[in-house]
Amino acid sequence: MSILFDDLERTVRAQLKGHDGDTVEMVGEQLLEMARGDDRAAEILLTDLQNKDMGVVNAEKKIKAYADELHKKKGGNCVGVSPKKAEEILRQFYGLPAAEEAAAPTEIDPFAFL
Repeated sequence: MSILFDDLERTVRAQLKGHDGDTVEMVGEQLLEMARGDDRAAEILLTDLQNKDMGVVNAEKKIKAYADELHKKKGGNCVGVSPKKAEEILRQFYGLPAAEEAAAPTEIDPFAFL
C-alpha cells in the first residue's frame, strides 16, 4: 500500500476508537476498502476526514438518514442499507469519483516518452 493509504488508515482508525462493532466501524471499514488501491480517493478522504463535519461519524449519519427515510416509506420497523447503496452515499458525501471511474485504468500514450 501507499504512504497516503497508510495515513488514511491511521486517521480512520483514530476516528473509530470507541465504536467497536457498531455501524460507525462498518462505515470506516467501507471507506478504507473504497480507497484501497485508489490514491485519488485516499487523498480526498484524508483531506475531508480532517474536517470535523466530514468525519466517519458524520458519514454514518448520512447512511442512517437514508435508512430512516426508507423506513418511513416502507412502514417497517427495521431497514438496512446495502453495501452498494452505502458506497453510493459515501461517494456523494465525500465527492469521490464513481467506482467505475476509480477502477478505470489511466490511458498511457506510448509515444509520450519518445
